[in-house]
Amino acid sequence: MFFQMGTRVAFAVLYPAIIADRGWSVLDVTGAYSAGLLLYAAIAVLVGFAVDRFGCRLMLLAGAALIALGLIGMALATELWQLYVALMVMIGLGNAGMGFVVLIKLLSLRAGGRFAFAFGLAFTGQGLGSLIVSPAIQEIVDLTSWRTATFLYAVLLAVVVLPATWLLAPGPHHDAEGANTGSGGLRDDIMSRTFALFFLANAGLGATLLIQTHQVAFLLDLGFAATVAASTAGAWGAMTSVGALGGGWLVGRLGQGRTLVVGFIVFSAGTLALLFSSPTLLALIAVYVVASGLGRGLLGVTLGAAQTHALAGPRLGRLTGMLDLGFGAGAFFGPWLTAVVHDAAGSFGPGFLMTLGMAALVTVGTLMAARSTGRSQPLTPCPPLPNAGEGEPG
Repeated sequence: MFFQMGTRVAFAVLYPAIIADRGWSVLDVTGAYSAGLLLYAAIAVLVGFAVDRFGCRLMLLAGAALIALGLIGMALATELWQLYVALMVMIGLGNAGMGFVVLIKLLSLRAGGRFAFAFGLAFTGQGLGSLIVSPAIQEIVDLTSWRTATFLYAVLLAVVVLPATWLLAPGPHHDAEGANTGSGGLRDDIMSRTFALFFLANAGLGATLLIQTHQVAFLLDLGFAATVAASTAGAWGAMTSVGALGGGWLVGRLGQGRTLVVGFIVFSAGTLALLFSSPTLLALIAVYVVASGLGRGLLGVTLGAAQTHALAGPRLGRLTGMLDLGFGAGAFFGPWLTAVVHDAAGSFGPGFLMTLGMAALVTVGTLMAARSTGRSQPLTPCPPLPNAGEGEPG
């Protein structure tokens, strides 16, 4: 999760430097990134089937290798089409193998009844990735070039993630059909009202990726120094992990409804603070980092815990992959539409304002989906999957 988030924030820091170096537009460069997200959404279902069949280790190894190759291709790109290919390999294929679908399966196998808290704890890796990678990449760009920064990050990812995955990740794991999966099959699950509501909530959460994609460029447009913009982005990501960890703890105590409402309120307050910020109003940047980051973390972990709790069973990987279609679609349209509006109107503001509606969609969609399962509130941590961990080191 450190490198998954690090890859996202690295692009947010790199793309203003790429534009300055190559003369491409914001839409050109972020369009390549969004194309990768669209590919990610397209193959998320296949990843869900693959992780159920082949296990987490193989998927994580393939994903990490593809991200490293995509980063190297990005560092070598001299034409726009080359950047598109590199980012589609990195974001589309690599992040699919090292992304949410696989990580949810891994945590469901390892964490059992403490899934919500484990999910929040795992998200601290994302926070550290944002906090460390964003300013580090900016420093390397300032000292050398964006190409060098991209290449060094690729090497670091490969050296750390590949051996760790080989040693620690669970291999193939075949679940027995359990009572909690219901009498219907995969088709019945997909056609259910619960699935449709979780799909919409995931789309809303995916659209908020426009913050990670454009916040550095937005702060630069407002007149902030590059180091301040990159550090703000890193701190925001760190606060999302704090929110996720707190959310994992709160879900089992306050219930998902209260946790979601708190997340929506603080996220909205922080995002509005960003829209009114300026270099002379640094206090608003602090409010943005703390409130928006905490809120995003609360919303994300509560949605993840709710859908894993509702869909736990041998089809979890496939169902999570299909739900990730919604996340990927939102992740494509959010950053892309923001870039379109920016190039037409010269402002990132409308895109950031749109995240308030997307956060509301996450909140309402998750609440309605959880209630449609008929489970009592407050939401308890995810129960262990049937035979979870059987045949694997604990």
